[in-house]
Amino acid sequence: FGKPKRGSQIEEFFGKPKNDKTYIGGLKNLKNTVSGHSYFTTWPVDSLISIRQQLHKKLNENKVDYWQSEFCILEKNDDIGGGGKRDLGMGTALYVARVIHADLTLANAKSWQWWTAITNADFKDGLIYLDTGVEGDLYNLDSLKYDGEFHDSKLLWALGNYSRFIRPGMVRVHVQLNNNLSTREQYDDLMVSAYKDPENNKVVMVAINYSDKVKAITLDENQVLFENFYETSNDKNLASKQLTGNQLDIKPKSIVTITGKLINP
Repeated sequence: FGKPKRGSQIEEFFGKPKNDKTYIGGLKNLKNTVSGHSYFTTWPVDSLISIRQQLHKKLNENKVDYWQSEFCILEKNDDIGGGGKRDLGMGTALYVARVIHADLTLANAKSWQWWTAITNADFKDGLIYLDTGVEGDLYNLDSLKYDGEFHDSKLLWALGNYSRFIRPGMVRVHVQLNNNLSTREQYDDLMVSAYKDPENNKVVMVAINYSDKVKAITLDENQVLFENFYETSNDKNLASKQLTGNQLDIKPKSIVTITGKLINP
């Protein structure tokens, strides 16, 4: 997108006749899948949405799957400022969770990867951060060879709201929200996606409350027996709690994973 000197790789590799020099879709041992990074496609939010809608259209037209293969914070934005300076709090966690939601629900990504697990940089690029523990000399690489401290980020736990529960082989299923919000409005408010395990009929639902207000939701118990929820917020890291009833308050600036089973598979 926006790169006039670069051809459409999806169409070049998978969308042209078999006798075309670049067509590879007919190869016996090749999976019709493309991988891409989400860098510089996440701000403003209108672009986050529209680029993935365009991508999904191209993927469908050419019958190709999509894997999101790398992302960390690079581009500047109004929500968390940009990639410089590490952020162990919910700001970066929520921003990345929104990107994951968009990649999974709009682009229909079947795989999603973060850039790196451990970092020693003063940058929003890791899940666990290393430093010397010495103010004014936190990032002395020579000192870090022998001693130091580590710090888990809220981003680590936010990713766990997805990766711990949405396992290989699960499929995304439709979610109906009765809040009358447009897709664009949801991205500053409440975003919800759900996934089913065809083997054991387990259901996982992930809700991101990007807003500054509590969001009260009523779960439909006609199809799913909801059992537990796990919260990542300013004061909780995947904290688990058993559900009692079908009412759930989702705290401002939090991510919640709800698990259950289909009643009538």
